[in-house]
Amino acid sequence: MELESLVVHGGATDISGLVQDLTLFESIEGYVQGSIHVIDGDNFFDKVIGTKDTLVPITISFMYMDIEVQYFFQADGVSNMKINKSNKEYNIHLITLVEQGLKLVPINAAFSGASHEIAAGIFHEALANVGPYLYVDSKAITRGKYIVPNISAHEALENVVDGAMDIHSTGFYIYQRLADSGKTRMGSLKHMAGNKFMKGPKEEFAIKGEIVSSEGSLDNIDTIGTSNKFIVLEYKRNFTDKIAAGEFGNKIHSVSLDETTVVKNKALEASAHVQTVYKSSNNLYNTEKNLFATVNDPQSSMSINQMARIHHTRLSVRDLAAIPTIGCGMSILVELGGQENSSSISDGIYIISDINHVISYNGKDYEYKQHMTLIREYA
Repeated sequence: MELESLVVHGGATDISGLVQDLTLFESIEGYVQGSIHVIDGDNFFDKVIGTKDTLVPITISFMYMDIEVQYFFQADGVSNMKINKSNKEYNIHLITLVEQGLKLVPINAAFSGASHEIAAGIFHEALANVGPYLYVDSKAITRGKYIVPNISAHEALENVVDGAMDIHSTGFYIYQRLADSGKTRMGSLKHMAGNKFMKGPKEEFAIKGEIVSSEGSLDNIDTIGTSNKFIVLEYKRNFTDKIAAGEFGNKIHSVSLDETTVVKNKALEASAHVQTVYKSSNNLYNTEKNLFATVNDPQSSMSINQMARIHHTRLSVRDLAAIPTIGCGMSILVELGGQENSSSISDGIYIISDINHVISYNGKDYEYKQHMTLIREYA
C-alpha cells in the first residue's frame, strides 16, 4: 500500500526529499523509536545536525487512507555515513521527547498510593515542562510508599511497573503507539487481552493469510491486513530452563528478616519446585507500607510468571498490508485459514507485542508495510 503523503522536518528544514526509507518501531516494552535513511545532497548534516551540540527536533507526518499520523522526535545521532562527492548517505536515529526527558531527569522524592498513581506522579514530576500525562488503562492493586533515591525517572518507572499487579494478578507495561497522538500508556496484560482491534462496532478485525498460487503471486495482496509471511518464531523454547526458572510456579517460602519468621505459602500454580525468597520489611517507611513489600508473594510471583509465559508463543507476521490506527497493546484475531487436509492451531487471538512500520521510497511513491510480533501463552 502507498502513502498519500509524507513530510519530514529536521528543525526548520524540510528534508522530505532526502528520505529513502523510514522505520518506526513501537512495542509494549517501551517507547516509540525509529530511524531515517537519507541521501543528503543538500548538506543538511553539515548545516544543521553537525553544527549543534543539542539534538535536532524531527517531525514526521504522513497520510494513509485519509488518516494523518504525526509524531515528534529528537535526532539521537547519526550512523553508517557514506561520504560521496555529491552527497552523504546515512541513518538518523530517533528518540521521543518523552523517553529523552525520562532518561535525563533525576527524581529525588517520595510517592504514596497505588502503583499506577505513583507511576503517574513520577511521570508528571519528570515531564511537567513537556506537558503530557501518563494514560492509565487499568488500575493496580499493589499499594505503598516509594522513596525514589535520586535516580532517573526512566529507572524509577521501571521499578514501579515491574512490581505492579492488577486485580486479575496480571502485570503491567508502559508503552507508546505510533498512531495515538503521542500518548504514553500504562496497562496490564488483562487489559491488552480484552482491548480488541475492531473492524466495526460488533466485528473483530482479522489478520489473514493469503493462498499463494502456482506462479508465486498473491491473491488480493493489497487487501488491508493480509500477508503470506507467517513464522512461529518460538513455542516454549528452552522449556526445561523455563520450568527450572519457576515460570510455571514455585512453592514459595518467604523469609521475613525483620520478623525472623518463615511463611510457607500455598502454591497458587501447580508446582513441586521450591523457591526461598527474602521479603522486604513492611515497616521500611515506619507507618506506611513499602510499595515493594509484596513483590515476592505468591500472587506477585504468579503475575511475573504469566508475563514470562505470554511470550512462549511468538508469531511473526511480515510484509503486512498496513492496517491504519492499529497499535501494540491491542489484541488481534489471526485467521490463517486452511484447506481440505490442512489447518492451523495458530489461528485465534493474540496480543500485539510490537509493530515495525516500514516506509520505503520506490522511485515514485512511498510504500507502507508493517511487520508484527504477536504473543500468547499457548499454541
